[in-house]
Amino acid sequence: MEVGERNRFDVNQGEIGNCWFLAPLALLAESKDFHKVVPAGQGFTKGYHGIFKFRFYRLGEWLEVVVDDRLPTRNGKLIYLRGREQNEFWSPLLEKAYAKLHGSYAALEGGLSIHAAVDFTGGIPKIIDLTNNLQEPRALFHLLKLTCKNKGLITCALGSQYKAEAERLGLQPNHAYSVTKVV
Repeated sequence: MEVGERNRFDVNQGEIGNCWFLAPLALLAESKDFHKVVPAGQGFTKGYHGIFKFRFYRLGEWLEVVVDDRLPTRNGKLIYLRGREQNEFWSPLLEKAYAKLHGSYAALEGGLSIHAAVDFTGGIPKIIDLTNNLQEPRALFHLLKLTCKNKGLITCALGSQYKAEAERLGLQPNHAYSVTKVV
């Protein structure tokens, strides 16, 4: 299921607007908690039966979701999430399981990263809205640095009101991003 070393670059958005899901997924890829969601020992070799199991934290318990290995394609290419390598499948299979949990791929169109982060970790979420938050910048930096040090999943997004500034910085408004380091 994995080719080489698993990392955040194995998560590449396809034709659905689910960056809110992909931002925490990219962080999960490099997390010590990865195998809570993707149980170890699965692959296309020994014991392969065409199914894969994933776990998501929902309403106080870990739920197991089982999917087959058939992924949606068009002209021989994956339609939705793609790994960096052509034969890297852990991330598209996990996306399929998450779509199944939500009822369909279409149900993943738009959302909040914090929901996926909780589903991946069972952790306690915190949203910091900088437009309405007059918090001391040092306190915010301390909180982010502490969260990063403790391996929390940190994502961010820019609303459409910041379109000009986002584009000036090479970012997209209404898009979710992974925070991989705080310095």
